[in-house]
This record gives sequence, C-alpha cells and structure tokens, in this order.
Amino acid sequence: MSAECISPIQGTRARIIRLDECGAPVTGTGSLVVFDGFVEVQVSPQYEDGTSYQLRKANGAFCVNRRGNDQFSRDELNIRFCAIDPDVVALTTGQELIVTGAPATGTGFWVKEGDIEARWGFEVWQADSDTCTDDDPRTAYWAWPHLAAGRLNDFTVQDDVIEWRITARSEKANTLWGAGPGAIKFISQVPDDAHRGFNVTRLPLPDVTGCGAVALPAA
Repeated sequence: MSAECISPIQGTRARIIRLDECGAPVTGTGSLVVFDGFVEVQVSPQYEDGTSYQLRKANGAFCVNRRGNDQFSRDELNIRFCAIDPDVVALTTGQELIVTGAPATGTGFWVKEGDIEARWGFEVWQADSDTCTDDDPRTAYWAWPHLAAGRLNDFTVQDDVIEWRITARSEKANTLWGAGPGAIKFISQVPDDAHRGFNVTRLPLPDVTGCGAVALPAA
C-alpha cells in the first residue's frame, strides 16, 4: 500500500476518556467526553541526550569518543479551552466534582491538596486542507492513550476572556487501550512503549457529547 500524505488544518474535535491507575480505559458512567470547545493543543516532545563516552590519550587526542543514542521520553501537552467543563477538570486533574441538581450533574469542582492520580486518554481530529481530492473526506487523527499529571495552569479574572489551560505529560500506553474507545477504531492496536499515535482516516468523527461526561460502553 502506498503512503497517504495529508496537510492538516484546524482542530475539529477532541475526546477524553477516563483511565484506571494502570492506564486501562474505565467503562461506565462519567468516563467519556467528546467536545469541540478547545482553542489549541500545544505538544512538546521531550528527549534525553545519549550518554557520552570519552577518554583522551596523554597527548590530548581521543582514545574513545562515542555517544549513545538519544531517547524519546514523553510528550508534554498544554491544552487551552474556551469553556470550563467541571467533568473535564475532574477527569484530567482528579479534582473533586461538585454535584447538584436532579438528576445530579457536575456544576463545579473543589481543588484539593494531594497527589495527582488522574489518568486519561486524549484524542484530537484535524481537517484535511485539501477537500477536493476525492469524495471521501479525510481527517488527521492524533492519540495520546495515557496522560497523567494533569495540572490547572495560572489564570486571571479580569475584564477579558479567561485563559483556561490544563497541562499534562504522556506515559507509556497500556496495550489494553487497544485501538481506542468505542466501536469505530481510528488507529491500529497500540504497541508496547507507545506514547503518541497519528493516522489518516476517512471514518466518521464521534458525536460531540456536550457539557459533562457520558458513559463509555464496554468494548
């Protein structure tokens, strides 16, 4: 099969799923959010320099001069939102949800001291800049099957739009994430040691769920 190239633009949809402490998806109520209320997703790959091995002769020339391979360690993500969804905050940072109403819905959250234990999967879809290549619209798909250390960034209350950001770092994916949540699979089975995936797809995007988390059905 020939390679398929794409020049992605915009961010059309994103999905967050709850994971357990080992990075496996948690099915059931309040584990899934699909939304388009984000402004940007900044991704910063982190690398570790390879070990240098050097030894000089008495005349100053190298006797040994070699450097080991650099290694990818993780991605750091900075996600900017245009709306505050309490369920998203609870899923990504582990804060305590404030639940009111009948039926009960998440209306807010408390920020408490302590360990950040929340684990979550994150996916983003982008449009194809060339919409006239064929009858089947393509999308660019990004997946981070295991994110941790979700933090609420600095914000300022003022006569302006609030800057609402959440940062996180990627962890090695649990292979139980499979090819992603739901019946439609946008990528292949996640391999060992994976942090981020990318694929070009022609599959229909998941429907936006609106404010608040919904149930993630069992596979």
